[in-house]
Amino acid sequence: MLSPDQANAMRSLKANNQKAGVTSIAPLRLALTSCATCQPYLIYCTQPLKSASELRGRKVRAASAEGRALVQRAGGSPQVLAFADVPAALRTGIIDCSISGGGPLQ
Repeated sequence: MLSPDQANAMRSLKANNQKAGVTSIAPLRLALTSCATCQPYLIYCTQPLKSASELRGRKVRAASAEGRALVQRAGGSPQVLAFADVPAALRTGIIDCSISGGGPLQ
């Protein structure tokens, strides 16, 4: 489970356990083993998006397995190509969107 901090991690864990019918996390003997941060992911598209559901049917460049899984869950078509090729691919219609780590495209 990925969370931005321990408080959010515990809230997520409790919510997931409630869905599964677990009433207490104490018997699970869980421990926070590490905390890490990552930059936000940005979605660049040729047309504005109002929600992730609008990725449905779009060709979306995603470099990681997690990004490709997110695109598939949203109904999009994950595409693999080098980051350096993204601007030209967006201009020529090879892709409709790109999911990238934070920072502007040059």
